[in-house]
This record gives sequence, C-alpha cells and structure tokens, in this order.
Amino acid sequence: MILALLRTPALRQPFALLLAALVLGGAALHLSFNHRVASETALQRQTAATEAAAHDARLAPTRLQEDRAAAEIHRQMEQRGFNAAENRVGWISALSRAQTQLDIDSLSWRLGPREPSTLAPGLGRTPMDITLQRVGIDRLEALLALLTDIAPGHYTIEHCTIALQGDGGSGQADCRLYWWTLHE
Repeated sequence: MILALLRTPALRQPFALLLAALVLGGAALHLSFNHRVASETALQRQTAATEAAAHDARLAPTRLQEDRAAAEIHRQMEQRGFNAAENRVGWISALSRAQTQLDIDSLSWRLGPREPSTLAPGLGRTPMDITLQRVGIDRLEALLALLTDIAPGHYTIEHCTIALQGDGGSGQADCRLYWWTLHE
C-alpha cells in the first residue's frame, strides 16, 4: 500500500517530507537524550564535589588546630633533641649535672647500643642502666625529674627499683631508661 501511495505523484513530496521529519525528529530526540544524560552526569559530579568541599570546609578549623598542635609538638621535639642523632654525651653530661646538683654520692651508668623500634621507621631507642648507692626515694624521683628538664632528648623508664637498707631511708636504686631518637 505504501508503494502504491509513492507512485502517486501528488503524495510523493508530502511522504518524503514526513519521512524527513521523522528522521530529523528521531535524531533530535537522540541528541537531546544524550545531552540530558551528560548534563545529569555532570550535575552528579558537581554535587559530589560540592558536598566534598562542604565537608572539607566543616573540618577545616579542626584540621587547622591539629596542624598547629602538630607543628608545636614538632618544634618541641626539635628543641629537646628528640628529632636528631643520638646525643650520648649530652645524656651523660645531664646525668652528671643532676648527680652534682642533688649531691648523690655514688652513681654509675651504662649505655647500650641503639635499637631500632618497630613503632615507626627511623625511631630508635638507646638503653641506659643507672645504679645509685645510698639514695632515697625522694632523691631518685628528683634525679629523674631533673634529668627530664635538663637532658637533651626524651626518655622513658622501663623499670626503676630501689632496695632499701635496714633503716628504710636509703638503699640501692637500679633503673633502666630508654633514650628515644628519630632519624627522619
């Protein structure tokens, strides 16, 4: 039937126009659909970026405060000599000054080799064994506090024991300290 209509000269032109309109309409529909999909995808990306930026903006004051605190901690680490090579001479000198200031009669020490730590890359600890004779608990605590104040670096105490003599006022103290250093 369509072929019969096409043989009629008066219907050829309107049929060709109809066919052209259908093709052009389909192409326009296809292009508009693709454009809409691309626009929706771009909108989703922009929405996600906006939400991420808003989230970052909400966290910015906290991050700024954390960065300032970290910078202060790093500055203190630099000042104390934690973020440096081992300062064995400084540790021993601080121990000697503390002994003199606190008037401790007998103090002996032994430094071991630096041991790498599994806590962080570049972090290490150096053991120091200290033995004090004829010392009381108060003097031992004062020595450790003074050592914290004047020694370059940072130390932790693994153990500290004191064996008091019969009078209970003094005895022999044995301590193991670890001097911590970080080589970045």
